[in-house]
Amino acid sequence: MNILGLYDEKNPETEGAVAALEAWARSEGHAPRFVDASALSLKPCLGCFGCWLQTPGSCLIGGDEGRAFVEALAPADLFLVLTRIPFGSFAPAVKRTLDRSIPVLLPYFTLHRGEMHHAQRYRRPRRLLHVPYGDYEAEELATFAGLAAAHCDNLLAPPARRQFAYRGDPEALVAWVAEELAS
Repeated sequence: MNILGLYDEKNPETEGAVAALEAWARSEGHAPRFVDASALSLKPCLGCFGCWLQTPGSCLIGGDEGRAFVEALAPADLFLVLTRIPFGSFAPAVKRTLDRSIPVLLPYFTLHRGEMHHAQRYRRPRRLLHVPYGDYEAEELATFAGLAAAHCDNLLAPPARRQFAYRGDPEALVAWVAEELAS
C-alpha cells in the first residue's frame, strides 16, 4: 500500500505520530512517505484552473514543490492528514498544500451521496483519514469533523468509521489507522 501522510509542522506531537505510523507501515510491508507541510516551498493556489484546462493534472505554478506533492498524492492508497485545527479548520500550511492538490480532480462533475463533486482524475480508490491534534474546543472539533467529511466527499473517499483525536498516544493512533483500513 502506498501511504502519503501530510502534517502541519515538526513538533513533539507530530514527530511521535509520524515515527509510529512509519514504523507500523513498514512492518506491514507498506511504502510510507510523510510530508511536513510547513517545510514545503509552496506558492498559494491562483485559482486559475490551469491544472484542469491548460496543463491537465499539472499545476501551472512553477518553481515550488506543488507539482511534486500532487505526484506523491496521485498514487496514494491512503492519505493521512495530521493537523492542528484552529477554529475547526486545517492548519494554514496543510490548507495551502491541500489547495494546491486540486490537479488530482477533473473539471467535470459527478453525483456522490446526492451532491455534486468533481470527478477524480485518477480512478482509483483512496482512503483519506484526518487526525486532529493539539488544544481545541468541542465546537472546533465538531466543525473539523464536518470539514473532514466534506474533504472525503470531495475526493470520493469513504469517511472514517469513527472520529479520532490524537492526544499524544502513538499506539492508539496506529491502532485506529489499522482498524479503519480493516473496515
